[in-house]
Amino acid sequence: MRPTRKRKLPKFLLLLVLAGLFLTVMPIGARAQAQEERAASDTLAQRLSFEIRWLKLEMVWPQLFKKENYEELIELKVFAEEAAKQGDYSLALVYLDELFRSIGSEPATAEAGGDEPAVRTAQATTEWEKTAIWGMDFSRQEYHLTYGLADSAVLESYNNPFAGMRIRWNRRKLNVFDAELQAMAKASRDFLYGQGQASYERSRFLSGRFRIGQQFEAMKYRRYFSIQYQQSYTDLGYSATYGDRFGLELRTEWQYRHYSNENESFPTYWRTSYFFQGQVLDFLKGRLYADLQQEVRRHKTFRFYDFTDTRWDMTYYLSPSWKTNTSVWAQFRTMRYPHLENDSTYLADFDQSFVIANVRQRIQERISLRASVESVWRNYLGRTPYLKDYWHFRLQPGFLLELSQSWSLGLDYLLEIKKFEKSPIPAENWLVDQNFFSEGVVVTVDFMNFKNLLVSLMHTVRLNSYPDAPNVVIPGLSLYTDRFENSTMLYVSYQFFSSLSLNLILQHNLDRDREIRNNDAQSSIFSLDLGWKF
Repeated sequence: MRPTRKRKLPKFLLLLVLAGLFLTVMPIGARAQAQEERAASDTLAQRLSFEIRWLKLEMVWPQLFKKENYEELIELKVFAEEAAKQGDYSLALVYLDELFRSIGSEPATAEAGGDEPAVRTAQATTEWEKTAIWGMDFSRQEYHLTYGLADSAVLESYNNPFAGMRIRWNRRKLNVFDAELQAMAKASRDFLYGQGQASYERSRFLSGRFRIGQQFEAMKYRRYFSIQYQQSYTDLGYSATYGDRFGLELRTEWQYRHYSNENESFPTYWRTSYFFQGQVLDFLKGRLYADLQQEVRRHKTFRFYDFTDTRWDMTYYLSPSWKTNTSVWAQFRTMRYPHLENDSTYLADFDQSFVIANVRQRIQERISLRASVESVWRNYLGRTPYLKDYWHFRLQPGFLLELSQSWSLGLDYLLEIKKFEKSPIPAENWLVDQNFFSEGVVVTVDFMNFKNLLVSLMHTVRLNSYPDAPNVVIPGLSLYTDRFENSTMLYVSYQFFSSLSLNLILQHNLDRDREIRNNDAQSSIFSLDLGWKF
C-alpha cells in the first residue's frame, strides 16, 4: 500500500513502509534503470580493473608518441574507450591487453627489483603463472529515515573473507599467435566461485587478425541468498587493415546464464551480440569509425524482460601530436521489448541519441587542459506515468598538473542537468523522477613509480538539487530534497617483491539532506586482497 494524503497509517507501520521505500524504491525510476542495465555485461571488478589500467596508460601515453606503431596504439586506445563508455568492460580489457602487449610491458607491474621488462623476440615463448589469493570484502550502509520529529536509523553491514587460486598459461609468438588458458577458484564464507577460460589469437589470418575465446563460470551464494548460476560465454572476432586508409572489425558473442532457482530478479537468459565496424584511418587528419551493434537477450520464463538493443555509432578521433587529443562520439540507440506487458510500469520501448566530446590540450610541459561534455536525449514510446522523456547534460572541464614523472594532480568542475518532460498520464508527483541540477568539484591525485607502486585517489563534492520538486507530501519525508554529496575512492596496488602483491580498494560516500534533519545516508566499501605467485 502506498501512503497518500487521504489515508493515515500508524506511525510504526509508516516507518516500516518508508524504510522499504528508501531501500528498494527510491527513486522509483531506479527500478526501471536497473531493468535496463540488464543489457550491460560488466561487473564492478571489471570496471575497477579497467579504470586502474586506463590510469596507467594515461600516465605513460606521452612517452609512446615516437613508437613506430603509434597509430596502432591510438586505434586500440579508442576501441577500449568506446567499449568502456558502452559498459562493456570485458571487451575494453581485451583491447587494453592487446595495447600493453604491443608496447612490450605494462607499467607498475614489473618486479620490485626494478628490472627492465623482458625484450620481446620473434621466438615463441611460454609463461606459467600460479597465484594464491587471500582477502576480505567489507561494506557498511547507514540510512536515517525521518517521520515528523522522530529519527529511525537503518544499519546494514557485511564482511566476507575469501581465499582462492588462479592459474594462467600463455604461449605467444610475436606477430604470429597468442594462446592463453586461465582458471580461477575462489571460496568465501558467503559464496563459491569458479571460472575457466581459453583464448586464441592469430595475427596472420586472411590478411587480418582472428580471435576466439571461451569462458565458463559458476557462482553459488550460500549464506544470504539461495542463488546459484552457471554461465557459458563465447566470443569470436576478426579485424583487418586495408592499406593505410581503411579498416574493418567484426565481432560476435554468445552468452548463456542459467539460474538453478530463477526468479524475476535473477532470470535464466540467452544473449547474442553482433558488432560491425568500418574504419577510415585518414579522415580530415584524424580517424573515423562507424559502428553497428545489436544485442539480443531472451529469457526462459520471464519473457517480458526480452529485449533487442540496437546502436549506431560514429566516432571521430584526432591526435596530431601527443600534446593534443580530441574525440567526438555520436550514437543513436533503439531499445525494444517484444513481449512487454501492457500494464508494465517500469519498462517501455525507447529511442535515445547522445553526443560526447572530449578535448585535451597540453599547454606547457607539465600542464594540460581537458574538458568533457555529454548530452543525451531519450524518448519513450510506451505510455507510463513513471517513465518520462528526458534530456541529460554533463560538463566536466578541468586541468591536469604533472608534478613529476610519478605524481599528477587533477582538478575538474562538474555540472550536471537532467530535465524531464511532463507525463500525459497522471501519477503521484512524489514518486516520479524530478528535474535535477548538480554542480561540484572533482579532485584526483595519482602516483605511480613504474616499478611496484600505484596509488590513485579521487574525491568528489557535489551539491544536488531538485528545483521543481513538489512540496513534501508526508511530514518529514521527501524523495527529492536538495542534498550534499561527498564521495572518496582510494586504490592502492603494491608489489612487495616478485611473488607477493597487494591490492586495496576503499570507497566512502556521504549523502546529507540539506532540507530535512536526520534524513542522511552513508556507505563504505573496503576490499583487500593479497596475491602470492609461486
